[in-house]
Amino acid sequence: MTDKTKAVVGAVQLERVIDAPADRVWTLLRWENVAALAAGGFFASAEYEGLPNRPGAIRRLVFEGAPPLVERLETFDESNMHYTYRILEPGPMPVVTYVGAVGVVSLGESRCRVVLEARFEPVRGVGVDDFRALYRQNNTLLLNFLAGRVDA
Repeated sequence: MTDKTKAVVGAVQLERVIDAPADRVWTLLRWENVAALAAGGFFASAEYEGLPNRPGAIRRLVFEGAPPLVERLETFDESNMHYTYRILEPGPMPVVTYVGAVGVVSLGESRCRVVLEARFEPVRGVGVDDFRALYRQNNTLLLNFLAGRVDA
């Protein structure tokens, strides 16, 4: 029997430099604008509850044939283009706990770095390294799609 106090918690970070102004990239990644990414097929739609960009706001990502993923905004810093969020209901994600962060860092007038981070506890039967690989795979697709949207 596993002692819950000794749960395996992992962390993962993914960065990508994008040839576009930071404010343009931030516009697509902001908490309330992530619904624009539905066009990439990552989820069917996004629904929001609460005031946009205020801690406590709820975002529900709806998937075809899977339960929704429900997230709560924890922190939001417009001036530093950064926010953190917590998954309340994991939907199709194999995690017990998950806290993520999204940030955009300006590298000049026409370049920026997107930083995606997460701390997580995977469900029983999914290893930390397996979840890291899944995170990197999914978020690499997301960053590729994002780069295509802002470079166009």
